[in-house]
Amino acid sequence: MGIAYVVHLAILQAMLHAGEVDPLTADPAVIVAVWLGCAAASLAAGYACSLALVILRRFFHRAGEGS
Repeated sequence: MGIAYVVHLAILQAMLHAGEVDPLTADPAVIVAVWLGCAAASLAAGYACSLALVILRRFFHRAGEGS
């Protein structure tokens, strides 16, 4: 869970830096848009990592059956 939090913060900082958004002076609509984009990117990254782990587990499980 700690790893997911760090990844989420890294994505948020990357989005704020890429868009040159200052959270203290930006329009609230921009902040909400960045927050929603960050949430979507974090969920997609988490889903991709989970899917990769499931695929790897199945691959290694099947590879172990053949031995």
